[in-house]
Amino acid sequence: MNTFTKVLLILFLSFAASAEEKWHWRGPNAFDITLHVLSEGLIVADCLQTFDIKNHKTYLERNPLLGEHPGDGRIIALCTSSIIVTTALWYITPQEMRWLVDGGIIYFELPVVINNRSQWGLKFILPF
Repeated sequence: MNTFTKVLLILFLSFAASAEEKWHWRGPNAFDITLHVLSEGLIVADCLQTFDIKNHKTYLERNPLLGEHPGDGRIIALCTSSIIVTTALWYITPQEMRWLVDGGIIYFELPVVINNRSQWGLKFILPF
């Protein structure tokens, strides 16, 4: 676990410990929605790049849930469920902590998408 992940975990736990005292759930505001669309867009970008792996027989998918050479159905199922789960978690999280959900997604997905594009040349393609 790297330092940034530890800091996020400590922040999350400290916020959660005091949540019952001062926080109540509120609907998302414009900033929350914008940040969430950005983070979910990175998940979609990663998924679209995963479809391109099939065009390169020597490339292997690193996600153990997908396997080394995933099929379209598996990619679509995992990407869709990832978006549903992360959006549900984001929505039920108190407004003061929502940025942590999106921050975590961006923290993990942005380097993956950039590396896929710059190092491997993977494109954003649709399976059909």
